[in-house]
Amino acid sequence: QAEALRHIRDTEAYTLVGLSWNEFCPKYTGLTRTRVDEIIQNLNEFGQAYFRLSEIASLSPETYRQLASQIDGDAIEIDGQLVPIVPENAARIRDAVRTLRARLREAAAQAGPIQRSFANIRGRLDSAFHQIERLGRSVSTAEQRQEMEDLLNYSISRLVQILGNPRQE
Repeated sequence: QAEALRHIRDTEAYTLVGLSWNEFCPKYTGLTRTRVDEIIQNLNEFGQAYFRLSEIASLSPETYRQLASQIDGDAIEIDGQLVPIVPENAARIRDAVRTLRARLREAAAQAGPIQRSFANIRGRLDSAFHQIERLGRSVSTAEQRQEMEDLLNYSISRLVQILGNPRQE
């Protein structure tokens, strides 16, 4: 459904029924434009695995970001084993997500604000890296490869710049 919504938005197919995107969303999806845009953003950032996992264990995008390093395609790593994200494994996956949430709450309670910020940024970076990896697998033209290379070079440049500019006291 998220892919269909993205397609409708990106191709502006909603105009075929004489509506704007703002009008189309509540009339045809029952959701606000903002909520539909969030769903599409989650699809763009995380891919289908986010939605499959969300059907099994309710989780926010932030929780998924913290799990992202444990997700490999259609499977999640639990206790060193890749477990397919399918309804048959729902109980095991929900238990693993609950355990992770408990560990994260405990770590957040013990960490100071700077450590929490680093952990938050690390999760967001992991999510971005996974998104770049997924995008890289779909690159097929020389122009797209150049765009990917430009993105990676830009990222490296910014990180090197940050490392080279420690806070002045």
